[in-house]
Amino acid sequence: MKFCPNCGFERFTDTASCASCGADFRRMAEAMVEATTAAPRRSRREVGVAICALVAVVMVSGGILAACSGNSAAATTPAAAPLASGAPNSNATSAAGPTRATPEDAVHQYLTSFASNNAGQLLDACAIEEVAAHYQFEAQATRLQAIMPNQFLLPTSYAFYAGLDKFGQAYVNFNQVRGLALSLLTSQPVDQPIVPVTADQAQQYVKSADPSQLAGLKVVEIKFPSAKFAADSKTLANFAAQAKVYGADELTERLALVAWNGKDYAVGFTLVRYGSDWKVLNQVSNLAGTSVAGAAQPVTQSDFDASVAS
Repeated sequence: MKFCPNCGFERFTDTASCASCGADFRRMAEAMVEATTAAPRRSRREVGVAICALVAVVMVSGGILAACSGNSAAATTPAAAPLASGAPNSNATSAAGPTRATPEDAVHQYLTSFASNNAGQLLDACAIEEVAAHYQFEAQATRLQAIMPNQFLLPTSYAFYAGLDKFGQAYVNFNQVRGLALSLLTSQPVDQPIVPVTADQAQQYVKSADPSQLAGLKVVEIKFPSAKFAADSKTLANFAAQAKVYGADELTERLALVAWNGKDYAVGFTLVRYGSDWKVLNQVSNLAGTSVAGAAQPVTQSDFDASVAS
């Protein structure tokens, strides 16, 4: 049995991709090596300054979550796409749910809010408040038979910690929305430093990252990521164990096909249900092997169909 080195959740594969926190320490380690060897003749101080400047630029250009666009009207969510045959939650009732009665509803709100630059509605589709209120420290420790003080969220039985956990979960969602936006809008990798960078290059990066360009993004399909895992006992048991950690009633994954700028992309999601309301836990589908950084993955319609049917 293998676990994510960052948050401790069980992995399905050897990809080092975490469906809980999105960490990939192998790639992070590679990126740090590249950053320090990219310009061997430059001093450590110069490289450090370049990296700090880049981080500042990325934080600014990734600020889609920093402020709401001003559109406070409730999003109109169309009827949810049918679940993949045999997918978990296919018998769930939608009578009590307001706008997110199914996992598809939550994914659709997330992506349409992303396209319209509405940070408020996007965050509303995420389980930030719910995780802060219901996270079960003891359940995670018992499941992993370990306590990782610097990696777990804090025990929510204490109001002070519950308040802090909101920021921890919000940062997970912010990281992946940033990765999604920058992977579509820029030609640079989103999961490693870009060094060295000149002032002109930084200015061009910010210009290319303009989120208003996302207005044309369309949600084509939302499916369970792999039919062979839909009724797999190990998969369902792992989903149930993860749901318990977050104090949720249910947990599942979805893979969305989106169209933007004449191309198709796959975007993965892990979702949790509290009562009758589904929300996005993080923007990763471990079953589909989507990017832990939240980056959109170029795909064709036929490849998407083959993936969800496999």
